[in-house]
Amino acid sequence: MPPRDTPIRVLVVDDYAVVRQCLPPFLSRLVDDITVVGVTGSGAEAVQAIGKLRPNVVLLGLTLPDMRRPLHNLQRLPDNGISNE
Repeated sequence: MPPRDTPIRVLVVDDYAVVRQCLPPFLSRLVDDITVVGVTGSGAEAVQAIGKLRPNVVLLGLTLPDMRRPLHNLQRLPDNGISNE
């Protein structure tokens, strides 16, 4: 993959601590132009982090206890530019 001018900004959201601890360094080593800008453990924290950190990609755990339909809820955020593709 050719290098990008700016890194891909990634937010990791998962309720499992092992995922939050292991995935960010793995992603950073896997691809040079990925920057993990945040890690959260709940849907509520994810909503706040998306607004604050403006990630390009959200890696979202689909079984978050506080978010029954995570993709549906995130797509409803105003002007968030999030796609479920």
